[in-house]
Amino acid sequence: DYCVFTNATAGAAATLARTNTGIYAAPNNAFLATYHGNSYYTTAFPGKTVPAAQNSLAPSTQTGTANGGSQAFNWHEVIVKKVGNIVTWSIDAVRIASVTNPVIAGNNVFIGYMDPFPSVAQTNFEFGLFANFRVEAPGAESGTAPAITAQPQNTTASPGTAASFSVTSTSSTALRYQWQKNGLNISSATNSSLTLANVQQSDAGTYRILVLNSFNFVASSDATLTVLQGPTQLQSISLNPDNSVTTSWTADGSSTYTLQYKTNLTAPTWTPIANYIASGPTLSADDDPLTDAQRFYQLASPQHASDIAGVLNVMLLGNSDNFVSLPLLRGPSSLASVTSASGNVVTAADSSWVAGQFVYIANTQTNTYYARFLTGALAGRIYPVTDNTANTVTLNIGSDSLAVAAQYDQLSIEPYWTLATAFPNGAGVNVSPTQGNRNTEILIPDQSTPGVNLSAARIYYFNAGLWKQVGQGAANHNDDVLAPNAHFIVRHNVATNTSLSVTGLVVSNPLSVALQSSSSTAQDNYIGLARPVPMTLNNSGLISSGAFASSPLPGTRTDELLTFDNTVAQKNKSSSAVYYYWSNAWRRVGSGSSDVGETAVFNPGSGLIIRKGTNSPAGLWITSPNW
Repeated sequence: DYCVFTNATAGAAATLARTNTGIYAAPNNAFLATYHGNSYYTTAFPGKTVPAAQNSLAPSTQTGTANGGSQAFNWHEVIVKKVGNIVTWSIDAVRIASVTNPVIAGNNVFIGYMDPFPSVAQTNFEFGLFANFRVEAPGAESGTAPAITAQPQNTTASPGTAASFSVTSTSSTALRYQWQKNGLNISSATNSSLTLANVQQSDAGTYRILVLNSFNFVASSDATLTVLQGPTQLQSISLNPDNSVTTSWTADGSSTYTLQYKTNLTAPTWTPIANYIASGPTLSADDDPLTDAQRFYQLASPQHASDIAGVLNVMLLGNSDNFVSLPLLRGPSSLASVTSASGNVVTAADSSWVAGQFVYIANTQTNTYYARFLTGALAGRIYPVTDNTANTVTLNIGSDSLAVAAQYDQLSIEPYWTLATAFPNGAGVNVSPTQGNRNTEILIPDQSTPGVNLSAARIYYFNAGLWKQVGQGAANHNDDVLAPNAHFIVRHNVATNTSLSVTGLVVSNPLSVALQSSSSTAQDNYIGLARPVPMTLNNSGLISSGAFASSPLPGTRTDELLTFDNTVAQKNKSSSAVYYYWSNAWRRVGSGSSDVGETAVFNPGSGLIIRKGTNSPAGLWITSPNW
């Protein structure tokens, strides 16, 4: 029945207004005026069969056909309008009732399918759905809607950049705005312009804005945000037994890529190897057996070039101490955008890590991880990961502070090199037949004790399929880490030369190295940069970053840089050259006042010592790529 309750409150008696409320009034019969079966209602609302999808959900109850005059199984536009002292109720523009002088109190608007009084049929199977509900000011149906004079425009953005939309409109009353993506409201997007920071693929879609005033609203035309294919990222690179190379990259399915190479990163152009069409989220690309001592790869699309991967071979002389560093990183396990940092905890956006996945567990999770900041004020800093949740990482930051980390700074979670990953199955060394007969030893410098010319902190050797530590018996040390940007010594105790093949990621971001000093003695820092290109003293950034102190006189040197010659076969070798900075230029001991700043002393795969003078300030050395 089409009835109107007036002057009612929930749970209390109400006046059921059958007479003088309906637009259609049956003579002398108030009931017929409200009866849904009356032709006035059945003509406007013919019956309808239950939709098949709804019937399939409840076949025992959702059966039959709705009677004529009922509202079942359809969407309807329902308007309740108060003009002056008259409230009019209409459905689909069919006027149902008008009530004069109703009592309307309070500030809330309530909508419901049934009233709170036992005056209509009660059943557990009746329900209603409401959508696009709005409350409008008086006169909204006759007022003038806003006019849009400049529509939002289609735009294109690369991942990590910003994208903006805007609208220009006019109105005789104050304007309000609501942006939508794919037809759904965007939270807090209530200005005439919309800016999306740090755009990702998930932001691609159709955007529009609803412009509202006191009378009505108007929707803008649709504007499309196209997010370009982002740079592909290296997943793995390996050197096969036949010396061929296999690479694996992230990819966008169906996109076209070209695998390219260089033998020298400073070369001006890349040489194409082969084209590929991705068929999924990863793409594998191979190169023929190498004849070069080093080769670098990138996977290029029409929009972007990927990370750079590389293969480098480092010759290790027999019966000699070889000062060795790893010029490539193992590559990221996860890339993240910083949301915030508090204490030693970084919260990341759009991450879905497994709790504890970056925490070392012997024989289960054999990697130890660090976080490397790629951008922002902390670019180049490396901190060990001690724990993680689905979207946070806890870092060992020592006395540092993460307060300068900012939203959208980029962070890479990477595994440390270990003995087992740098020298898999003993590759690159001479296998030791017994614990007491060690053909090759790996000497790890002492980075924590004050002083110079310190003895090794640990000595390792490869025996019986495992990496072992001198003094630790047969214990497995495969997972012991090799510190980034530090060197170690490969001591061959036999005449056999070996070649260490390093495969991994080229660091195209700044590197940050903390140089330690002591107030009581000079202090050796054992350096091995993760750089695959020779670097000169002038390009090193040691002076510009303030990490290396200038000397007052050639004979009174504050800080020194010591290099070692890996082409000379010798154990316990002395430095081959000593450099210092004096009178605004780099000098070499024994070369007088000659400016040697263009000398390439930082060579890929090699190690050196930066010796800080007594009381020389500790420094943070920041070095940038030189290709």
